Amino acid sequence: MTAKPIALTLVLTLFSFSTVQASGDVRWTDLPKKIGRGKVRSDGREDRQYRVVTKDGLVHAGHKLIFSPNGVRLSDSSATIQREQVAEITVHRDARLRDALVAPGSALFTLGVGHDEYWLFSWRALLLPVLIPATLVVMAAAAPVVLPVHAVKRHLPDKVIRVAP
Repeated sequence: MTAKPIALTLVLTLFSFSTVQASGDVRWTDLPKKIGRGKVRSDGREDRQYRVVTKDGLVHAGHKLIFSPNGVRLSDSSATIQREQVAEITVHRDARLRDALVAPGSALFTLGVGHDEYWLFSWRALLLPVLIPATLVVMAAAAPVVLPVHAVKRHLPDKVIRVAP
């Protein structure tokens, strides 16, 4: 068996995952666990867009979900959508290619440098001449793997979660 039919089968299986997940209703208390959290993009937003569809058909969109016992908000300053009005929540992947390409190198860079705020003034600054070229090499080596994975993730269908009444 050649690699093309196997790859085609895997891609078609991945595309069908969200339709399988959308089959059952989810209770309100289980929604945060079912939806999870996205990764933070380079611009500070989550790599997902959330769409809350109300029972009267209105669609509210945002890049953050804040659950409470009586409703959901799409940002810190937005109005609360009452729990009884929420029919479904759609999760759309909104990742950037730049973030996917930089991720392997930035993981190496933060591993070697550390997480303290004043690392530039510490002994770790001596590692910069070594870490910067190593980071670039890791990013270049990871690109052939990162690009196809990112392409498949971008084309996966949205995750649709129906809320139980």
